[in-house]
Amino acid sequence: MISVESAYFGKEFKGFIPEEFGLNGKDAVAQFIAMVKAWDYSRMHFVHEVAANRKAVCLNFLFWLQSDFNTVGINHQQRNATIERLREAWDFNHIDVLLPSVPNHPGPSLREHQG
Repeated sequence: MISVESAYFGKEFKGFIPEEFGLNGKDAVAQFIAMVKAWDYSRMHFVHEVAANRKAVCLNFLFWLQSDFNTVGINHQQRNATIERLREAWDFNHIDVLLPSVPNHPGPSLREHQG
């Protein structure tokens, strides 16, 4: 099985941008913000969004895992909770690909990323 162990995300990183459903047209940062809001709106919608946009979730997950979203109003506790909820939704949907993980990685702030 293929797994991702590390990645570098430069200042211009936008991530995989899906063309369907609630994440349509959103870059990786906007997708994460949308998923935080989706959880508050409807847990069922959140789980379905993960299933519908599994490619975007998988390809952008390591970026989300390594990013600090404080500059866009998402504190560390919200970020970590959303990461865990994404993992749970991934498992619930029985997706055969493993999501990446980086133990104890604080990650760059979005301010550094956005430049």
